[in-house]
Amino acid sequence: MTRSVCVIDTSVFCNMLGIPNMDDKQQVVFGRLRDLTKTNATFVLPVATILETGNHIGQLPDGRLRWEKARRLVKRVTEAIGGEAPWVTGMNIDSTVLKKWLDGFPENAKKGMGIADASIIEEWKELCESHRGWRVFIWSLDAHLQGYDRAPEMG
Repeated sequence: MTRSVCVIDTSVFCNMLGIPNMDDKQQVVFGRLRDLTKTNATFVLPVATILETGNHIGQLPDGRLRWEKARRLVKRVTEAIGGEAPWVTGMNIDSTVLKKWLDGFPENAKKGMGIADASIIEEWKELCESHRGWRVFIWSLDAHLQGYDRAPEMG
């Protein structure tokens, strides 16, 4: 069976955490999550996904709900930091990585792409390099990120 690395986008993570007004695809997301878990996929939570989701939580109007959803986010991210299967955190961001993202940002912005999505694509590229024998894909509900799916390289 081919192993997979699944880069989780904010649109999917918000559904997983049940963020109001961003969770209308929960049934689809949890169905696919079950299917991917059965294949022993590794789920990568990029820093951009964590930060964007945290911002969405922080903007919820109900303080009790903000607290509840923040606790869920912390639980999932803590699992990823601890490497608790199937979650892992994304790449470490240092000044070199940040500079690379910033260098490409004006062109990406011209095309209508934000820095968070661009950073997720860069992370996908890095994972493709480091996991050549694995399928590597971005799991997103946003059309502009759905085509990032690289089959495993054999040989």
